[in-house]
Amino acid sequence: MRVIAAALSAFAMTVLGSEHTQAHPHMYTQVRTQILFNGEKAIIGVGQVWVFDEFYSQFALEGIDSNNDGKFDAAELAGLATTNMQQMKDVGYFTEADIEGSAVQFALPIEPLVQRDDKGILTLSFILPTAQPLHPGTLKFNLKVYDPEYYIGFSFSNQSPVTLGPGAPAACKALVIKADPEGAVNSVSYGGTFADAVAVTCAG
Repeated sequence: MRVIAAALSAFAMTVLGSEHTQAHPHMYTQVRTQILFNGEKAIIGVGQVWVFDEFYSQFALEGIDSNNDGKFDAAELAGLATTNMQQMKDVGYFTEADIEGSAVQFALPIEPLVQRDDKGILTLSFILPTAQPLHPGTLKFNLKVYDPEYYIGFSFSNQSPVTLGPGAPAACKALVIKADPEGAVNSVSYGGTFADAVAVTCAG
């Protein structure tokens, strides 16, 4: 079974060679994000949908056909989803958030699901709850999804890249802020400086 966190390095090293792995990403993932709210209009989590490219989709399926029937059934894909969540814990699920520079802590992910479309493309969806409800008020909530090593190129989808879930205050707005590559030279994270960010602002 090829899980995301474990397969990144193997994919890059096997297909491309170690000397080229950090020049640019070698697997691409389209991201759609929904900011989740509770009845008190507080942020309680982030719903994520990741659509993988065709090359990684093929690579990830190697070895998961446990009954050798030539198909990938719901149970096999469910196992892939669960294992991915377990393996990505050490890399923070490639997700980073803050409110005006103060780091947001997340709880364990819930509702992981891997689906495969008729073209063989894999989609991973899950919810990443915040450790506690967040009341942004007039502060800005920032979110990035990225691989610090830049093996994976995460980018927000062109269609509905970020939405606000039910219960969001009417004054809240969300937008995607494009990364500034010029900042890369001063950053401690190679991948983070090339990552677009979601910004959620509310009038209070």
